[in-house]
Parts: sequence; structure tokens; C-alpha cells
Amino acid sequence: MTFKVLYDSQDKDFKKPFGAVRQKEKIEFRIKTNELCDIKLITNSILGFESFHLDYLLKEKNYYNYFIEFDTSKYLGPIYYYFEINHNGKTYYYTNNDDVIGGIGKLDFKEPDFYNSIDKTLERKPELFYQVYIYDIKNKVPEWFKTGITYHIFVDRFNDEYSTLEDVDKDLADVYGGNLKGIIKKLDYLKDLGVDIIYLSPIFEAEGHHKYNIGDYEKISSDFGDMDIFKQLISEIKKRDMYIILDGVFNHSGSNSKYFNKDAKYDSLGAYQSKDSKYYSWYKFIDYPDKYECWDNIDTLPEYDQENKQLQDYLFDRENSIVKKWLNLGIDGWRLDAADLLSDNYLTSIYKNIKEINPNSIIIGELWNDASTFIRKEEKKIKTYMCGNKIESVTNYPLHGLIINYSKGDFTPKTFCKKIYSLIENFPIEYYYALWNFTGTHDIPRILTILNDDVNVLKIYAVLLMTLPGVPMIYYGDEVGLKGGDDPDNRRPFPWNNMNMDIYNHFKEIIAIRNNFDAFKKGSIHFIEDDNFLIYERKYEDETFYIVLNNTPNKVFNINLISDNIKLKDIQTEQIYDASNNKFKLKKLAYKILKKEKT
Repeated sequence: MTFKVLYDSQDKDFKKPFGAVRQKEKIEFRIKTNELCDIKLITNSILGFESFHLDYLLKEKNYYNYFIEFDTSKYLGPIYYYFEINHNGKTYYYTNNDDVIGGIGKLDFKEPDFYNSIDKTLERKPELFYQVYIYDIKNKVPEWFKTGITYHIFVDRFNDEYSTLEDVDKDLADVYGGNLKGIIKKLDYLKDLGVDIIYLSPIFEAEGHHKYNIGDYEKISSDFGDMDIFKQLISEIKKRDMYIILDGVFNHSGSNSKYFNKDAKYDSLGAYQSKDSKYYSWYKFIDYPDKYECWDNIDTLPEYDQENKQLQDYLFDRENSIVKKWLNLGIDGWRLDAADLLSDNYLTSIYKNIKEINPNSIIIGELWNDASTFIRKEEKKIKTYMCGNKIESVTNYPLHGLIINYSKGDFTPKTFCKKIYSLIENFPIEYYYALWNFTGTHDIPRILTILNDDVNVLKIYAVLLMTLPGVPMIYYGDEVGLKGGDDPDNRRPFPWNNMNMDIYNHFKEIIAIRNNFDAFKKGSIHFIEDDNFLIYERKYEDETFYIVLNNTPNKVFNINLISDNIKLKDIQTEQIYDASNNKFKLKKLAYKILKKEKT
């Protein structure tokens, strides 16, 4: 007889509850075999590797059931696990599947290797390990953020107060002249689009156009305006019931900052100039003064010593700290640049201080990988970002890649569904609904360029972005078809005189649909498996919607969702589908958003 093992991390018959688990809640693991054996649960977590014996429970339908009730009280963050099975003198390992997406796994003779299976440069989930995330979320994510739509403005390239930036003929690495007054002039444009959250690239004093090389956290860059103009921006945003998030660059400063002052551009005594500088201990000098640790080996971006108490006091701990100052001036949250480089203590303190000033503010981390599975291989350290005391949302690069692959036809509907379920399984649900799902960012090529300038594919991308769980974020200009390759080409000025109105109208319509129905902001999600079409249900209270998308050649689809007492209405065309009219044709790259009608 062939030895068989059954386990499915996404089936409550094998693991209960589904997905992430609140700390101190018990997890019930159950595994089934067709022959008697000995089974251990092998885990790796913030406590290191551990082994737990499963008890034999009962025999049911020719399968032996083994069970363990796992106490999560000591854990936070991801617990990685697999099963070690001894049967007839042989040792087997039941692990995650080769795609590492949870669900049904595989039986193997080879024990999975935790750290050696992680890429040397990118932090990602170790191959073949299952995962369950343990969290202790005491503060709910602010409702205004979870239900809102964000617009990411790269300030220098959006708009100035006098003329459109596209009229300026400059190199893309240069300063174009976008400013805060220009943003004020376009707030009504954003409100009309359906946006209610504005996220700005760094606005503090710094050289160049991007301002990630901070010069002085206490001042607005003169390129963008001054404190009076900033206060006017805050006032105008609040008048429109909108919110604003600033970019917090707390991993490093510029070398020509008042803190480091390499070229003596400030009157202050900088860390580079003297060991007697009050800022000297903020930095990590290797061979003073010219050799020091810096971000991405760029010597104009010296990194901070994050454990330095004086630095922490200045940035976020003391009463008049940088973080608190700008919150008190009226901002609604911080996006933390390079959050993967911020230490646990640093992040915890930032979170604590922000919430003390405004419990209804948001803390977002810039992460390029799945935030629920971050591991530093070189440190052999499991990172615990989404536990409830560090950050509440992250840039959702994994979903960005999934939507691109589906929209371009590289993924089948079933593959897309499985990969989305894996994300849902890994994240605490409170944070999953707050993930920042974006069209693009200032670090990657423009979405239309990625999609080979195919407007129809971009429209499919927009539908998915606005109807899947999470907080949509539009990178300025994506809604009007702005193109661009790698940095700096992805930072072209907004084409105010050459907007693609077809793309704009599509974005505006899909944004309105999301804004008008809570099912898309708060509703549960359920995928209906189909070989040809992507179909999912969003449901909240008495609202039920079905989103149907086609990235395949033309086919006629029979709406199997309909029975005698169900009617569906296309909310864009208002056409009704019922038992007598249950077919429609979806062309390639077409979609329908159907609302279940009350009968």
C-alpha cells in the first residue's frame, strides 16, 4: 500500500482557525495518514526551532487522525512549520507545495532547509515551509484609511502654481518646479476624481528634486514653499474632507544636511566636521570622517545609528520631536521610507509616539516583499512587522505583480485565485484590508509602460485594484496614461495639456463604484473557480457583487450564479440578468461588475 498523508493549511478540517491567529488563541492542527505512524510538528519562529509531538486521535474513513492544540501565547509574528513523519523506519517530511502558496502540500524524503532556501539578496519566505502569523492588534486601522483612495504625488513633478510642468524642457533628474501651491490648485481635480487621501513624497528641506536626502526635517523645502503655504495646504485639504500622509525618511539623512554637513552648507557643526558635534553619535563611522555606513552604498546618504537615544529623541520620542511636530500641524499619518531597514525597537517607538499624538493616524511601511514573511538571512532574524505594534499597512508589491501577471494573461484565473488566497492566509485580516494596493510608485516603471501601452489591459488592472480588498493608491498621472520606464523616466511631469481622457474616465468610473459601495471597501471575498474567467464575490451586509473578468480570447459565459430567485444587475449598463437571460459574451480584456438584486 502506498503511504499517503493529507494536510491542507487552508481547510479548517486540518488547521483551525483559517489564516492568521490572535496571540493566546489556540491553533488546532490535524493531519491524516492511511497508516499508523509517528508525527511531529517542526516550527521556527522568534523563539527559534522547536518540535512538538502530535497525538493520535481516531481512525475515520480509512485514515488515522493526528492532532495537536498549539498554544500561541509565547509567539508574535510568523511561525514557519512542516511535519516530520516516521513510518516503518523511514522519515518523511510533509511541507508546503513548490509554489509556497499554502493549501495542499507535498510529501518528501528531503528535510526543508530554512535559511539556505532564502535568496541571498532578497528577503522572502523560505521554500517549502508553511506559515501561520501570530498577532496582537490592539488598535484598529483608522476607518478613513481603510475605506479611502490614496493619490501619490511626487511633488516636484505634479504641478506648479503658474504653469504646467510639461512645458518645462529639462532633464528628468533636474528640478522642475512642482510645489505645494500647485497641489492646492489641483485639490478639486483630485476630489472630483474620487480621491480622499493625498500622500506626498518628502517635502522637507533637501537638495535636488526627490528630497530623500533630507537636509532639515524642521523646514519645508524652499523649492516647494514655506510653512505658511504648508498650513494653507492642510487647511484646504481639511475643507474638502480629505487626508494627508507625509513621507518619513528616518533611515538616513543627506550628507549635506545640517546633521552631517559634509560640504559645510549649514552653520551647524555637523557630524562629518567634528567628533564634538552633537550629531556625531547619530551616524555609523567606520574610518572617520570619510568612511561611514550609508544607504545602498551611496555616500550622499549616510545612515543613522538607530539605537542612538539622542537621534530617537529628536525624531520621535521627545515632546517636540519631528514626528509629533508635523502631526500637530495637521497631517494624518506617515509613510516610513525603507521600513525594512528600520530596527524592531525603532519601529515600535515610532508607532508608540505617533499613536500617542493621534490614535486615528496611520503608519505605513515601504516594503518590497510580503511583509508577513520577511526574514533577514544575514542576521538569521525573523521580522515581525504586522503584529500590532510597528506598522499598519505596507506597499503591496506582491499584489502589484500578481495583477500585472493576470492582466497580461500570464496567469490563469485559478493560479491568480490561489496566490491571492495565500496572501489572505498570511496576513492578519485587519491589516490585509489596509494594504496599499497601487498602480505604481516613483521606484518602478509606469504601469502603462509595464503593460506594453495596452489601454485595455490597464483598464482590467484598474478594475482589480478597485474591487479587491485593500486601499487603492494611484501614482500621479497613471489615471491619465502617463508613461515612463525606470527611474528617473517614471517621474515625468503630469501631462495637464495631454491627458488621455479615455483612461481618466475609466478610472473615475471605477473609483466611483468603489466609493459608492461598502462591499468593495469592507466586504468578504470569495473566489468562484472557473477555467476561463476570473470570478469573485464581494459581500458586505445586504450588498453582494460579482466581478467577472476575461483575459482570454472571446467566449460566451453562462452565468452559473443565477437560480430562479436571483437577479443580477450590471451596475454600469443597468442590464438585468435572470434565469431567463443568463448568458453574456465577454470579449478578451472585458469585465462586468454585477450586483445581486433584492427579490
